[in-house]
Amino acid sequence: MSIARFGPPGAVVFDMDGLLLDTERQGSVHGVTPNLSTYYRCIGRRSRDTRQVLIDGHAPGFPFDDVVAEWNAYDATNFRNRPPPVKPGAREILGSVRKAGLPCALATSTREPGATDRMTAVDLDRYFEVKVTGDRIERGKPDPEIYLVAAAELGIEPGRCWALEDSANGVRSALGAGLSVLQIPDLVEPDEEVRSLGQIIVPSLQVANELLLAALAR
Repeated sequence: MSIARFGPPGAVVFDMDGLLLDTERQGSVHGVTPNLSTYYRCIGRRSRDTRQVLIDGHAPGFPFDDVVAEWNAYDATNFRNRPPPVKPGAREILGSVRKAGLPCALATSTREPGATDRMTAVDLDRYFEVKVTGDRIERGKPDPEIYLVAAAELGIEPGRCWALEDSANGVRSALGAGLSVLQIPDLVEPDEEVRSLGQIIVPSLQVANELLLAALAR
């Protein structure tokens, strides 16, 4: 794989769930077992944008509000008692970004205070000068707004920023904003259409870190 077509980053923007934190796996709640193909279409989106996707993908009468409330209550309790698992390589690549003196932002569909709660629980919140969360934007991923806001608040042109994402929705958002994108798939392997979008796909954050360091050394 080659990053020759990526310029050295002037800033780096990270997704959170499924990329830095292993938080995308869902179990049965409120007597409902998620239809996985439907659930996967929701990854990377804000909860308010997934309502119709989930309703259409399950049986009539799908109790969206009850299911989401129970998911949220489970997450809040679970993360309070046990911090979310950090993905392998997350601390290393964040450390490389900081050591290089690169501006760093979080661009997550998760709302506040949940995003800060999760990142603080695992001591990752301190790496980010800017956090753009799902409640701060009008249009969620795959719309590019969240990445445009992140780049603007960092004071770096989008074309000089790298984005790290796990989901297809996140990749489309970052590419649409003009960022160079490294995709590290989590639950869903990208299909042919997603592979053709223009990102570089790598198997892990460790490999992404190696590419980042190589780009900085050029």
